[in-house]
Amino acid sequence: MSGSVPPPPNPNSPGHKSPGKRAKSLKRRRAHSALPWLWLITLFIVYALAGLLLSASTSPWWLWVPASIGAALMIVGVHRPVLSGYKRSGCSGIFIYLTACLGALALVIALAIAANYVGSDQAFDDVDFFTAIFLLAFLTLLSIVLTATAAIFSAKTGANLLEFMGYASSLAVLLGTSFLGLFVGGLTGYLTVGSP
Repeated sequence: MSGSVPPPPNPNSPGHKSPGKRAKSLKRRRAHSALPWLWLITLFIVYALAGLLLSASTSPWWLWVPASIGAALMIVGVHRPVLSGYKRSGCSGIFIYLTACLGALALVIALAIAANYVGSDQAFDDVDFFTAIFLLAFLTLLSIVLTATAAIFSAKTGANLLEFMGYASSLAVLLGTSFLGLFVGGLTGYLTVGSP
């Protein structure tokens, strides 16, 4: 009959969600909503350490240029591949990979140069050659570890943010958090360690 009432949905069908299940799913989502904040705070701290390293020495001011550009390129590069359904294949995949690598390289070089300026105003006449080489290697390794940590936390934070917002919004939050961390760390370094 054309005027018949459609049958009620079958509660046992796979696509049907009861109001109770829907409420539980919403509660679960709200419970996990604190997770991105933890990732964002950690990401902020990592970039604040990078900003502190850039400013807590007599390093030249122009190091901030490759550090900022490198951080932005690295975030764009590591955030894009975590999109659902995005496949890193062909020219676009290579371009994204190169963007992340180029950004990480620029950031690590800037941090390594800044790290090797730490203590450069002191006299090192008493330091032997092997100690100087060891300190140089240690400070360079510190820069590499800090850059790798920033890349990992950028990717993880971006993946968590994509569960709550779109790609453009999550990228804006990542970039804003990272640059705010660099600014706060740099300001702290200039006001404390870097001040005469």
